[in-house]
Amino acid sequence: MPLSALSQMWVFSLYEWLRTWRSRADQLIDLADQHSRTKPQKKSKLIKSYVAAAKRRERHTSGMLTYHSEYVTKIGEPAFVASLKAYKDQTAGLFSMVEALRVTLAKHEVPKSNRLVAQAPGYARMNLMTGSLYWHFINEHGGLEKIDRRELSNLFLDIDEDIEMSDSPDEQLCD
Repeated sequence: MPLSALSQMWVFSLYEWLRTWRSRADQLIDLADQHSRTKPQKKSKLIKSYVAAAKRRERHTSGMLTYHSEYVTKIGEPAFVASLKAYKDQTAGLFSMVEALRVTLAKHEVPKSNRLVAQAPGYARMNLMTGSLYWHFINEHGGLEKIDRRELSNLFLDIDEDIEMSDSPDEQLCD
């Protein structure tokens, strides 16, 4: 039970991290779009006003680094904006999986289904090969989904599980 509770909390925190990051990325992309439509002589003034607003929102984070105002200063850099868009697109599938699982676990509802009650919403099973917990739940189309906590973390951290055993450091020492 403690492992199940901690795994659910991990899913909730991953969802909140992704949701917050994607929201801030959307905000920065919108600012960049507005910046690109602004007349060249007014761009500097526009960025200064955006940075000032970001610093006002950061005023209660003393002793912590947020980088938000620093990122706002980069909205005029096409490479920065492109990297935001690319990472947002890259995490879209992961976010939708985590969001659907979170709705089932936290709200005990079938995701995007007009509040249909989920079956066994918090019941986790253990993957006997990895020791990780996984959940079955009904998606918005009525299909059965399976999500493994380890698979979620590997997707988030961009860890490839298909690495060949011959590439392991221990085997390289034996050669």
